[in-house]
Amino acid sequence: MTDEQSAGTPCVADNDLRQIVAGHGRRLDGLEDDVDTLKSGQRSMMDRLISIEAQGQERERNRAQESAQNRAAIATLSQQLAAQNGAQQERNRIEQQKLLQAQTDAARAQESEADANAAAAKIKYWIAIAGFLVGVITAVGGMLLSSQTWDDYAFGNVQFLHRKHPPTQPLPQPQTTQFILPPREMEVA
Repeated sequence: MTDEQSAGTPCVADNDLRQIVAGHGRRLDGLEDDVDTLKSGQRSMMDRLISIEAQGQERERNRAQESAQNRAAIATLSQQLAAQNGAQQERNRIEQQKLLQAQTDAARAQESEADANAAAAKIKYWIAIAGFLVGVITAVGGMLLSSQTWDDYAFGNVQFLHRKHPPTQPLPQPQTTQFILPPREMEVA
């Protein structure tokens, strides 16, 4: 070693320098080992950090995927519930329409029955009036037309209506026996 290399430190014998250089070499080897250990530790820590970050990202992707699946399931469920509620509402609306139609039909039936009863009452009324008039006309006609004179006067010239009057009283016939009926054989003797 030269004076310039030692930087002003007194020169040591070559043996001594070898020991120092060997000590420095060992220290450098130890430092290199430590640096290698630190580098490998740092690499393993970086690998672990990368692994942890990858796991975190994987978890985040899984959570996002589960969240998306949950949202899709909830959306599907809400659609099914809405469809079911819509179908139920439609069924309720149809039932309401049927009930309203049945009530309307019942009201129309009652109206038509009331109209039929009113018409039947009118018909009965007019039949009663007609029956009364026919009875009065029959009574008057029977009273007026019961007279033979009137009959002959009104219908005397009508041949098919004119009837011939029988004689008022038949002539008496002479009886041969005292009985009206002829006697029986056992009564003759």
